[in-house]
Formats: sequence, C-alpha cells, structure tokens
Amino acid sequence: MRRVLPEYKKIKNYILDQIHKGNWHPDDLIESENELVKRFKVSRMTVNRAVNDLTAEGVLTRRRGAGTYVAQKRFSNTFVTVRNIRSDIESMGKSYSAHLISKRRFPNLELPPAVAKIFQPHQNIFRIELLHLSNGVPMQFERRYVDLNLVPTFENLDFESVSPSTHLIKNVPLVNGHYEIKSLRCPKDVAQYLEMKEADPTLVLTRFTYSSEQPVTYVEMWYNGDNFSFSGDLD
Repeated sequence: MRRVLPEYKKIKNYILDQIHKGNWHPDDLIESENELVKRFKVSRMTVNRAVNDLTAEGVLTRRRGAGTYVAQKRFSNTFVTVRNIRSDIESMGKSYSAHLISKRRFPNLELPPAVAKIFQPHQNIFRIELLHLSNGVPMQFERRYVDLNLVPTFENLDFESVSPSTHLIKNVPLVNGHYEIKSLRCPKDVAQYLEMKEADPTLVLTRFTYSSEQPVTYVEMWYNGDNFSFSGDLD
C-alpha cells in the first residue's frame, strides 16, 4: 500500500523544490503563511509546522515583522570540513589536475547496497568517477552519486575544471549529513587509478549529505596514503 505523504511534508517539499529550481534564492522572501494556507488548503498550524521544521534545519530564517526568507547556504561540521582537494593540493604549492573516468545515470536497482539504502527509488541518480592529481601523481579517487532532481545542473558540469563539492555547496542548501573515515584494503578497480597494489591499505572517507530530509549526494573518496594525509585544528 502506498503511504500518503503528510500535508506538512508536501509543503516542505514544495518550498525545497522552489529553492532547488532556483526560483527562490538566499535572502529571498518566500510565500507568506496565508498564501501557503490557500495554496494547499490546510490549516495555519500545518503550514507553521512545515516552516518551523525548515527553519530548524537551517533552510529558512524568520525575521520578526518581515516574513520568512531563504537562509544563506551553509555546511560545516565539528571535525572534518567539506574539503576541496584542489585547494589542499594548491596550498602545498603543487599543480592540481583532474581526470574524468566515467559519468552516467544510475537506475536505483543497479546501485550498490550501501548507496541504494540512502536514496529512494524515485530519485534520479547520476554517478561520476573522478581522479584528482598533484603534479601528475594520483592523490584521490572520487566516486560520487547525486540526485539530479535536486541538482539538475550537475550532469553537464565540466568535472575536470569545476569541483563537484563546490558546485553542490553553491547550488543546494546542504544542512546535515554523516561522514566516516576508515582504512580499507584497496579494491582492484580503485588501485589501478591510484597506482597502488590491490589490497594495499588505503584511507577512505565516505559521506552522505542531505537538504532537509532529502538525500542529495553520497561520495566515496579514496586516498593514496603514501601521498596524502589529513590535518586540521580542533577548537
């Protein structure tokens, strides 16, 4: 039996859709609660719940006496920031380059189990595989899945000159997510690009990121431990 979506979630999805499509930008005034009540034919309490949820999630911001606005895009966490591999490499005085290995749309039924449990069947998933190099030496293998329904511009990017992470941060209100760093044996398909031996130990950062309740992207970043290290400051 198909589940009926609660009315407040329909309103949340409508607001998010307006933002994702670029109809509403950061600092834009959104429709008033009265307008949303009329549009969805629901009570003010239902509209208020949807707006409160999105405000708590950092998507919207309320200004007393002035209405509700789209919040400035933000994404941070307490330990590992959304790293830009290009900035990391260039900060060391080295030359950055990227090589696009593959890109394709990915039906949900073909997704690896770890990825399929994050995305929903109706989502339009696009995958890229990208190799990041420092002075021509492989540093990071990136395998990323993105929902094109939320970021339709992603499919046509020039991935060898535009950072996928930077594009997502600029175009979607990323408000929460989960990351994990672990050491794994390097699989054969990744090892060939990082110029490592199969089963050599490698450092892997995995992260999935949400815009409100909707998963936007899942990424695996594989690092050649001989050429790369993580560092940072704890406040």
